[in-house]
Amino acid sequence: MFLIAIASIAASAQCGVGFQSMASPSGSVDFYASVSVNDSISYPITYTWSFGDGSTATSTNPNMTHQYGAMSGVVVACVSIQTATGCTSNFCDSVNTTSQSGCYASYYAMADSVNTSNYTISFVDNSTPDNTASIVSYTWDFGDSTANSTLQNPVHTYAAPGNYWVCLYIATSSGCVSTSCGEVIVGSPCQIYVNLDSYSPSTIGGNDGYIESSVFGGTPPYAYNWSTGNTTANIYYLTSGMYTLNVVDANGCANSFSSFLYEPYDTLGGNIMDTLTASVIDTCLGFVPSTYYVSSVIVDSIGNTVTVVWTFTGGGMTSTITTTYTYVYSGNNAVVLSINCGTKAISTYQTIIHIGSTTDVPTYGFEQGLFVYPVPFNDKINVDFTSQKSDEVNISIMDASGRLVISKKVNSTSGVNSTQVNTSQLPSGVYILNIQNSDGVVRKQIVK
Repeated sequence: MFLIAIASIAASAQCGVGFQSMASPSGSVDFYASVSVNDSISYPITYTWSFGDGSTATSTNPNMTHQYGAMSGVVVACVSIQTATGCTSNFCDSVNTTSQSGCYASYYAMADSVNTSNYTISFVDNSTPDNTASIVSYTWDFGDSTANSTLQNPVHTYAAPGNYWVCLYIATSSGCVSTSCGEVIVGSPCQIYVNLDSYSPSTIGGNDGYIESSVFGGTPPYAYNWSTGNTTANIYYLTSGMYTLNVVDANGCANSFSSFLYEPYDTLGGNIMDTLTASVIDTCLGFVPSTYYVSSVIVDSIGNTVTVVWTFTGGGMTSTITTTYTYVYSGNNAVVLSINCGTKAISTYQTIIHIGSTTDVPTYGFEQGLFVYPVPFNDKINVDFTSQKSDEVNISIMDASGRLVISKKVNSTSGVNSTQVNTSQLPSGVYILNIQNSDGVVRKQIVK
């Protein structure tokens, strides 16, 4: 669940636009525009993009992907909007076309919705660091020529009501920097808040995700305008990606809210950094697999390779295939396996793995010191594993479709570690046990 609250645009205002950008390793940049309008008849909105490389695009969709190709570095991109009522606005910002492994500045602001003569605003950081890095500095520009703040969640009192352009600048321990700017309206009676319950797709490439919204504040009834074109409070049958909701109340007060749906297997959160492929493997399984999963991931950060063990089961038979991939970015990566069995058609399999940021070849793994019992398990399952260092370990269980059903975190110490997982709520069947630390993940098939 995401609780997002931003001081809303008042009825006297017209329209405004801003955007955030996200570079990918393939050379493309995803742009996500957000708008503020003062009534529901402003839709549809036309977005005109200038990408800083001489190319432009026009669309009624607030999200846009642009391919920069071999071009790398920082450019200045701009977006301008024109609403159905003729209101226009323009916004430009610097964009790094080179993927920085994704640190993203974000914030929301909450005003005193009861005492509107109190011009005090609470700013709440909602930023995301890149991979395993941490945010080491915050700089807030409140847009009123007062001193900047370096607090993570500052409270600022303005001298007078008005519209203020507020920017948050972050830097992480890896050197990644990001900026988020937006308009905050001070002293406005328009205060609209939304709870977004977001559910990501259950299968790779699936469309069974959905977002349900609950609006409070402002004056009902509310008008809903989603980036998908839907005008209902809730939207269903969604794929992964960014979705934006603009809510307008009976007085014309408006606010925009966004949520990101992720691909499955992404238990640590974050975006898919890259898709890793390898040469087609000439082999035959000898049976038709009914289930497959990744049973082991070994990362060599010196050579930038990751060795993945794929496990296939079906008809009471099991077979494994080991494949080595070359990676560029740590974090969540899609891995693709293609098998050619003689003259038969090539079979392709795909899943998501997490590559941790390590400084050397892992000196230990769970597989050799892993014991899971009883077999089959009942209401509880015991997991014993050996490690050579202290670490945070994520233990999760997925069903045969890849849906996460149990998740637990434990802190391991050097030596033998034991933990117990409550599985009383699981029906009988075949499951995948995942044990993940900072060096990689081991998966093991278990049966109840």
